[in-house]
Amino acid sequence: MKDFLTAVESTVQKYQMTAPGQKVLCALSGGVDSVCMTHALAALRGRLGIVVCAAHFSHGIRPGSAQSERSLALRLCASLGIDLLYEAGDIPALARERGLSLEEAARIARYDFLRRAAQRSGSDRIATAHHRDDNCETVLLNLIRGSGTVGLGGIPPVRGGIIRPLIACSRAQIEEYAVQNGLRWAQDESNFDQSVPRNRLRHTVMPALRQINPQADACMARASELARLDGEYLLECARALADQAQLRGGEVSIAAGLLAKAHPAVSGRAVRLLYVRAGGREGAFTLRHAQAVLDLCAAECPSASADLPGGICAARRYEALVFSAAAGKETLPCLRLERGVPVQWGEWTLCLAPANPESWPMTAWLAAEGTENGLFVRSRAEGDVIDLPGGRKSLKKFMIDRKIPQKDRDRTPVLCDNKKVRAIFWDRAYTAEKEGGQAVAVAARRNER
Repeated sequence: MKDFLTAVESTVQKYQMTAPGQKVLCALSGGVDSVCMTHALAALRGRLGIVVCAAHFSHGIRPGSAQSERSLALRLCASLGIDLLYEAGDIPALARERGLSLEEAARIARYDFLRRAAQRSGSDRIATAHHRDDNCETVLLNLIRGSGTVGLGGIPPVRGGIIRPLIACSRAQIEEYAVQNGLRWAQDESNFDQSVPRNRLRHTVMPALRQINPQADACMARASELARLDGEYLLECARALADQAQLRGGEVSIAAGLLAKAHPAVSGRAVRLLYVRAGGREGAFTLRHAQAVLDLCAAECPSASADLPGGICAARRYEALVFSAAAGKETLPCLRLERGVPVQWGEWTLCLAPANPESWPMTAWLAAEGTENGLFVRSRAEGDVIDLPGGRKSLKKFMIDRKIPQKDRDRTPVLCDNKKVRAIFWDRAYTAEKEGGQAVAVAARRNER
């Protein structure tokens, strides 16, 4: 018993799980792990200087066991002199409603309840009873899914306000502690269902590994800690790289060369961070998405993009890589310009023959010839060419030479008559026609989106 309590106390101190004066809420399911954790923290509360309480959630998965499990939790807390918070839910209904497995729905509901219970009780930490065997099973599950260092790091001892005081203890140590202290616990029969991958690992794979190496559990725990430490360092490096990005108008922009030159172990993590900063959901971003973005950074093409989960788009804009919410492609109309009447076209305002053309940011001066039947503003079209001082050039080539971002090319005003393109507006007006006293003026300004 002393060895178990010493291991728990050592784990709490090693990972700085609590501080004197804090209140810890124990997630008490009624299983042997949570019963022993609650009992151990109550026994150590004086040494750790903490206040302990507990919370029990009834899932509604095994209605016949709910009352006995709740009674068990009540009796344990009464014997330890700690408060118990209780709530019941209907996990099968939640799973059907959200299209989730029972296991996933139960996990979501349980943590939602624990956060509410922590808030109601004024608890600073939530303690869950994950132990070394749980960690080994998690590492194996993540390994066969192809996880990196984060997954191979297993269950973190501390994550936010959640602590795992038993993470260094084996299941055998926990059960021995329960017997030594005459503790009672509930048995969840679903833990023996080997159609569940975790249970199959627990009852089949782990025993086989122990036959190869009796210390397999301890060795895997050490390996997972090393992977977790490596992952934490790489994440620090990735944050330093991602912090060189700029946030402007809801877009996250970084020099593509910085990502292309970085080590793949860092650049991939940095890309994930940038995706999240742009509004993406971390859990939806995979290695395949990270590689697609890094390919943009390494490519010679100055304008290309990749669609990412959650409506986020990563776009290469010459030397920059930009993450933004992907907007649906808007088709702007072809509008006729009337003399003296400003016309709104996308984020542009244009006016044919304005009263004071010098007051506009940019003005295209055109010969009167060809304007008799009107002028129009529209988006670029296939085969467009424009006459410029250096000669004729395709509109596509012109936009590339002017480094107009691909996302803006369909929204760049093309001024034309019934026969040809007369001018383009971007950072200024582009046309080959000379200014003259009898010329026609078309003025434009770009408004903020």
